[in-house]
Amino acid sequence: MRASSDTSVNWSAWSDTASAVASCFVIAAGANLPNLAYSAAAWGDYDNDGYPDLAIMGRMPDNTTYLTRIYHNNHNGTFTDIIAGLPGLYDGAVAWGDYDNDGKLDLAVTGGIGNGNQCLTKIYHNNGDGTFAENTNAVLTGVMRSSLAWVITIMTETSIFWSLAILTFQAIVQRYTGMIMALLLISAI
Repeated sequence: MRASSDTSVNWSAWSDTASAVASCFVIAAGANLPNLAYSAAAWGDYDNDGYPDLAIMGRMPDNTTYLTRIYHNNHNGTFTDIIAGLPGLYDGAVAWGDYDNDGKLDLAVTGGIGNGNQCLTKIYHNNGDGTFAENTNAVLTGVMRSSLAWVITIMTETSIFWSLAILTFQAIVQRYTGMIMALLLISAI
């Protein structure tokens, strides 16, 4: 995706900010990315090759297909789906962070599952070979309509401790403490 160079956008012609912002971005030719609604995206260099890769989630235009995908940056303006096997989600968030300090970006996801009120929150460990595995030690409350952010909470000379902050409309407070990770769910009021 790249910002449009068209500076003649008539902002007052749009009925909402989302439409106005969306009109200023276009998909680069050959990028091979799907059109999604109720979606989220996050850039991160999961393979440490110096090029930002892309994680996306959302609902396809057919209104029945939901996806969460990781796209590898091919270094030429195109992207390839790595077929990570992540659950199809919508109306949530994706965020990259190295929760276990192994030098490889891991992925956190939140969102709704299909048609209904079921939702999930998961962390996927980057195996370093182009695959991701669910961190089954992280027992997390599922949320949707949320935002995610990885933050460094403690830094010492030998260790970095990461926290995953989740902002949601649901009134949930939960703490997950792993070997080097804490998860805080913060309610939005």
